[in-house]
Amino acid sequence: MIRSPERDYVVFWKNSFRILIFFILVCNKIFMRTVITIVFLVCTLRSFSQEYLDKKIIIVVSDTTNIYQKVRQAFGRNNFQLKEDGNISVVTTFPRESKKIPGYVVSRAIINKDTVAITGIYGFIRLDYWGYTRTPNNYKDILYMNNSKLWPLLMNVAKEIGSTITYSK
Repeated sequence: MIRSPERDYVVFWKNSFRILIFFILVCNKIFMRTVITIVFLVCTLRSFSQEYLDKKIIIVVSDTTNIYQKVRQAFGRNNFQLKEDGNISVVTTFPRESKKIPGYVVSRAIINKDTVAITGIYGFIRLDYWGYTRTPNNYKDILYMNNSKLWPLLMNVAKEIGSTITYSK
């Protein structure tokens, strides 16, 4: 589900309708102008913000020529090694050891006409009996949260690909 600014705008006004009516009936004009200005500013800031547990970064690219190459180069500049599977609509990376967490990161970009959707997964390193590292058994989705250490990796790739960035679950 993709959030749009129009949807957030409508939800915001439905929730704050009673408060606005109160201010209109009670407050004077100067104070009301200030309140309405603040409400509009908060509404516009909230509509473009990320929410917790977003998993997908969606980029709309204005110039679609060589979009596959642009995505590959963006991953390469961020130290990801790409898998060559012959599929030009999906770019997948090999597990990359992360410096932020003791584990591996795998990312994927799905290209559909003028949009690119980037997702990622991570897994923690396992140690065997003799202390050697092994690849993880299971991976978990990279999510947007406060102080997320892996979400900026995906955001760096997204910023290099395109201009219009939205988020989805």
